Amino acid sequence: MAHISQASLHNRLLRAMSADDFGLLQPHLNEVSQKKGAVISEPNEPIEHVHFPERGIASIVATTGEGHRLEVGIYGREGMSGTTLVLGSDRTPHKHFYQVGGSAMIVAADGDAPSDDLVGAWFLEAGF
Repeated sequence: MAHISQASLHNRLLRAMSADDFGLLQPHLNEVSQKKGAVISEPNEPIEHVHFPERGIASIVATTGEGHRLEVGIYGREGMSGTTLVLGSDRTPHKHFYQVGGSAMIVAADGDAPSDDLVGAWFLEAGF
């Protein structure tokens, strides 16, 4: 795997990490391309990866009891998916997908990687 330079990234959360914290996360990051409509996570299913968008926009969609879909949030390079992991849940009640294709840095959310604890601790320490 190629070395990923923190300074070359566009995602603001990854860039805001201390060099030490990023150094712990860096070996677990992989860059992926995402097409419009690519699903990040399905509602009430285990989250497989945390996405840190570099380019593109992701939508968060809720489904009502009647089956109507409602966009309840969006994020791009200022954010990340999998925020429920920070709160101790491996699932989200919403669907996340790319509304605008692009690229992202992803890290497995398998519970074995130190990335889960690191991202959660950093997120809370940073006051988000």
